[in-house]
Amino acid sequence: MARRARLYDNGTNSQMKQTRVFKVFISSTFIDFVAEREALQERVWPNLRAFCRVHDTDFQAVDLRWGINQEAALDQRTTLICLEELGRCQRLSPRPSLVILLGDRYGWRPLPYQIPQFEFERIIAAVPTLDTARLLRWYRLDTNAVPAAFVLQARTGDWRDPAVWAGEEKVLRACLEAGAAAAGIDTTTYRLSATHQEILAGTAASSTGDNWFGFFRTIADTNAETLARAGYVDLTAEGERDGDATATLDVLKADLRLASPHSVTDYDVGWT
Repeated sequence: MARRARLYDNGTNSQMKQTRVFKVFISSTFIDFVAEREALQERVWPNLRAFCRVHDTDFQAVDLRWGINQEAALDQRTTLICLEELGRCQRLSPRPSLVILLGDRYGWRPLPYQIPQFEFERIIAAVPTLDTARLLRWYRLDTNAVPAAFVLQARTGDWRDPAVWAGEEKVLRACLEAGAAAAGIDTTTYRLSATHQEILAGTAASSTGDNWFGFFRTIADTNAETLARAGYVDLTAEGERDGDATATLDVLKADLRLASPHSVTDYDVGWT
């Protein structure tokens, strides 16, 4: 959003003065942080906006978990849009530009929107024929991209159903990971959650941690089964706790604490 200009009159002449803006991106998994996001929207952001107005500034919270439309999701551009908006927040409001909310869920791992041509061709050369056909069904070469890349295609027909797509997405990710590993390519790109990608992009710009705040939640007075039913932890296709997701989340939290201990706040909540 463009900066807004306000007109000030000192009694003798008028001048245009540009108002500073704090535009802050909110990054977290979605289902398990609805309560926090609603509380921020209802009670915190209005107070921050009022405080900023007193000091001739604007405050804008960017929470795209509420705002990504179905068209963008079907076009496979959800993560791309989030990262682009995060970049705008960083350019407009260098400090702070990111609020991170983390609990016990690592979250959705999206397929990469585009893969460099040389890398994708190495992957499909390393997987079985059936996997190659599946990957080529969903990724098409875009020679207009610089450099050329294979781009993930939009979901149409039955694939518009999130439940149907979730199964196909998981298989495609497994194909990409296996092919990358077999070809000697770092598989990290194919394993990161959307939230993790936002966090890496949002914290990389500062070595001191002064451009982000992290809030890490611990839920007490409940059990793993209750959390699983509510969508507050990652599960495998078999309904078991996803150990890989849990371990990756633990490493992410540890890395953030190490990078900037003063930027992290832990909080405990009860389960109701």
